[in-house]
Parts: sequence; structure tokens; C-alpha cells
Amino acid sequence: MAYTSSPVLHEGKLYFLTDNGIVSALDADTGTAVYQQVRLPKPYAIKSSPVAAGGMLYFPTEDGDVVVAKIGPTLDVVATNTLTDQSFVASPAVAAGDLFLRSRTHLFRIHE
Repeated sequence: MAYTSSPVLHEGKLYFLTDNGIVSALDADTGTAVYQQVRLPKPYAIKSSPVAAGGMLYFPTEDGDVVVAKIGPTLDVVATNTLTDQSFVASPAVAAGDLFLRSRTHLFRIHE
């Protein structure tokens, strides 16, 4: 389990993220594993909690990457967005269809 991040609940599934970028998903009602211990594209340092929005999971990292995975029966990483010279330790927030990311120095608003 993670030292700092909290799991995210989305449509009856709990998604857990460890401090070094290992993701597991469980059925919230039964505790049955959907998938277990799947690594993000590389070992990351992570303090923030993941967030679910628009059918995707967002994993901000201390390394300045925001890994995006499609929610489903497997961990399907669809993008890794690098924000140069940034480090994320705060959990993202979703409001009015926008994703807010707070790095150590900046606040980013992602809008369609």
C-alpha cells in the first residue's frame, strides 16, 4: 500500500497507487482483484493521490509527469504528459469538467 496517496473509487472499483508507481484495482464490493501490481511506464516517486475523470485515471508524479490511463479491466496507459521543471505532490482536483494540477510552483488548469 501507499505511504501517502489515497485510493480512488470509481464505478465500484478501488484504484490503489504505491509511492513508486505500482497500480492495483479491486472490486469494492467483493475485494476481488481486477488487476494487481502493474507498474506505470517507469518507477516514479509519487506522493499525490490519483483522480478519476472522463473515463481516465490521472497520476501526477514528483518527476513532473502526469500519467493518464484509460479506466478498464487492465491498466491501459494512453499518455504521459511531461511538464518540464515541475514536481507534483498535491492531489489533482476536478471541477466543472476541468482538471487542476498544483505543482510545487504553479497551478495548471487543463480544459478541453
